[in-house]
Amino acid sequence: MAIALHQQGIRISVVNPRPVRNLAKVLSQIAKTDAIDARLIAKYGEVVQPPATVFASSAERELKTWVTRRLQLIEMASSEKNRRKQSRTD
Repeated sequence: MAIALHQQGIRISVVNPRPVRNLAKVLSQIAKTDAIDARLIAKYGEVVQPPATVFASSAERELKTWVTRRLQLIEMASSEKNRRKQSRTD
């Protein structure tokens, strides 16, 4: 959702939910509903004015996906090698 909004030219900040929840506690807003959450998030943005999130380009996201997959395959190969070694010694 954040990337789709960003691609539409809408400034967006992706923030950790903990500080927003802490603001809710300070404002004694313990109840949680979508409407209350929306108001709290808006209030947090107004008070804190977090910087806009910088998103990776589609090429960078694709590269990250490939790097992640490569690391998974390396881990799988290592596990298989260790399993074969272990079965030979048993």
